[in-house]
Amino acid sequence: MLSAVLRSALAALGLLAAGCGSGSSHPSCPAQGIVWLSWTIQGQPPSASSCQAIDHLAVQLHTACGSVQIDPIPCIVGISWEYRDLPEGTATVVLDAIDARGRVTLEAVDTTRLDVTRGAMPTTLDLR
Repeated sequence: MLSAVLRSALAALGLLAAGCGSGSSHPSCPAQGIVWLSWTIQGQPPSASSCQAIDHLAVQLHTACGSVQIDPIPCIVGISWEYRDLPEGTATVVLDAIDARGRVTLEAVDTTRLDVTRGAMPTTLDLR
């Protein structure tokens, strides 16, 4: 799971960028970014079997303009998942698998770019 130190650092980043969230019209924080993700569960593609213990997924995006959480996301969504109108720029992506009790059971962290056009390939995360 995400270490307490990393969570604290990400929270501090969010505080530094207060007032620049995804709904902001602030000119230095345009919100036309697209995140495009795909994921595996311990190396396996999403399926009824690999998603059995997962109630849903949650994604947190931490950018210089603040943090956004998107929740719930179904474990099985097809080949990939896309979300639009996010703060543009480099983002730390934290993908959590949440069980029926609301506990984080698996997690993946990576960095991606949120741009106005979707990249050639989704950012792939492996929940472990």
